[in-house]
Amino acid sequence: MNVTTGTIVQLDSGEYGISGDATALADAYTNSTPIAPTNAPYAADLLYLGSTRETYGDYGRSLETLGLAYIKDDGQAVYYLNTNRLDQAPALAEAFGQFDNYGYDAADDDYINPRYM
Repeated sequence: MNVTTGTIVQLDSGEYGISGDATALADAYTNSTPIAPTNAPYAADLLYLGSTRETYGDYGRSLETLGLAYIKDDGQAVYYLNTNRLDQAPALAEAFGQFDNYGYDAADDDYINPRYM
């Protein structure tokens, strides 16, 4: 099986994406096939494209799937990373879990030792 590869990047919005060949990433997104990241230590993981977010409008709540973030002039593209589908990406899932723990620890520290007493 030929697996598409790409590089994990962080977008200006703070979300994560995969950078790679525009055509290959478009096919992977359309067919919901996994991407193998080239970044160490995540090279053994398999990632999926497309980030789903919840939006609120005049008619209530809806879910919106974001695929393509942008295309560069050199034929490279960046697609949003599906961070809810990390069942085949244990290394990245663990890294995200550590980020969450750091955030919780910081919130606990702020509660226990508030900056302004």
